[in-house]
Amino acid sequence: SAYVYTQIRFLLIGVSFFFVIGLITNSVLPAIFDVYFFNGIGPSFSLILAGFIVYIISRHHFLNISSYVQRGFIYLLLSIFVVCSYLGILAAANELFKFTSNINTEFITIVTCLVGIFTVPHLNSFLKRKTDRFFFKDKYQYETVLLELSELLNMSISLHEIQTKTTHILKLALRAEAVHIRLGTSQLQPAPYITELFTVQSVPLQTDGEHQGELLVAQKCSGDAYTKVDIQLLETVSRQLSVSLQRAMLHKKIEEYNHELEEKVWDRTAELRNAHRNQYDLITDISHGLQTPLTIVQSELEHLKRGASKPQRFQTFEKSISDLSVFIYDLLKLAQMESPSDTVQLTTCDLSGLLIDIAAYAGPPALDKNIFLNAQVQPEVYIYAHSKKIEEVVLALLGNAMKYIGSYTDKSIEIGLTKNATHAEIRVTDSGIGIPTEHSSNIFTRFYRVKDRRMSNVAGTGLGLSLVQAIVKKHNGNIRVESIVEVGTTFIVTLPLIPCPDA
Repeated sequence: SAYVYTQIRFLLIGVSFFFVIGLITNSVLPAIFDVYFFNGIGPSFSLILAGFIVYIISRHHFLNISSYVQRGFIYLLLSIFVVCSYLGILAAANELFKFTSNINTEFITIVTCLVGIFTVPHLNSFLKRKTDRFFFKDKYQYETVLLELSELLNMSISLHEIQTKTTHILKLALRAEAVHIRLGTSQLQPAPYITELFTVQSVPLQTDGEHQGELLVAQKCSGDAYTKVDIQLLETVSRQLSVSLQRAMLHKKIEEYNHELEEKVWDRTAELRNAHRNQYDLITDISHGLQTPLTIVQSELEHLKRGASKPQRFQTFEKSISDLSVFIYDLLKLAQMESPSDTVQLTTCDLSGLLIDIAAYAGPPALDKNIFLNAQVQPEVYIYAHSKKIEEVVLALLGNAMKYIGSYTDKSIEIGLTKNATHAEIRVTDSGIGIPTEHSSNIFTRFYRVKDRRMSNVAGTGLGLSLVQAIVKKHNGNIRVESIVEVGTTFIVTLPLIPCPDA
């Protein structure tokens, strides 16, 4: 670890320093300059180095050598005990069987092993407790420990990290047998044997009078009592620890709430998908169910019309059936486009060429209505799209513009296409009657019709713009409207751009 690396680094620096001093005073000065006055400095510095090493081993547990020395001492005593036990059992067997020529050594070995199994673990624990007071009587830097704990408690928001690292730091600093944080909640409650172990120090953890838990500290390994400085450290840490635990538990509750909220959102999304799917199935079933009767009615109407003396009287019926057929067709298309399971096959589309072709196709019908259609198209604009669907969007917007162009003298519609770094932008602008501001946010809602006397004679199903929006969304695009009453309306469609295929 970094701590061990630092210890080794300082040891090497110290050894190198004393080695250089010894080399200069005992070799360089006598051999080159014939100076023997400083010969005693080298050995003296070696003794100082040895003293420093003993000090850092005893006070700062250098490389944990004190633990190894303690274990070596204990294992030596246990080995002596086992050997003495074996020799004692062997002597007792010789005395007991002195009239017998052969002594069963296997029996003596088994007895010795049984004695070792039942006594050595208890002796090891006993010797460890007795020698702890000699190997772990050290001090710690109060400010260093407090700074380390403060950094941990201020930075961490993990309940488990706060508990494990805080107890580890305090256990090392105080040389305690164990340190534990018992929360006031059901989380991280200690086992019964842990509760019995912590009988020395118990510091309450409180924040604004609210009980968070307890900081439990067992006795020191050395057996010494805790000093006032130790208790002051625990009390100081307990205040910061209480705030940190409260923050960590609050963060954990937020995470649990977010997880629960995500599950609810997921469940709700699944319900909405199922509801949307059921709605789509219902619309499809109703539409298909109406198409067959309409076809039959239309066929019978044609038959009756041929035999009627006044066929013009059937025009109203024909128009109603035609409008109903268009409505059913639009409803089916809208349900299909809004279905999450429906996917549109996208390919590279030359949007510039497509809009020029649409303008050429729609120009003559517009002139028949005294509408001037102009196209301002930036070249080499490419997108991933279903070209027929995009054509359907533009034609629907042009159809809308022609329907609501009004009866002004100067009637004009402009198709515009521009691009920026990421998106292509289609603009369809007319010089029509405009849309009142209060209706602009609802015009993409299905079946929504603007209630305005100027539009009362305009036929429509209220599904056209809803279908346009659904197609644009399928292409990961967006559509919005800008309109001024008696001035005109502009529909803006933005679609993701792709690089020119020839680039």
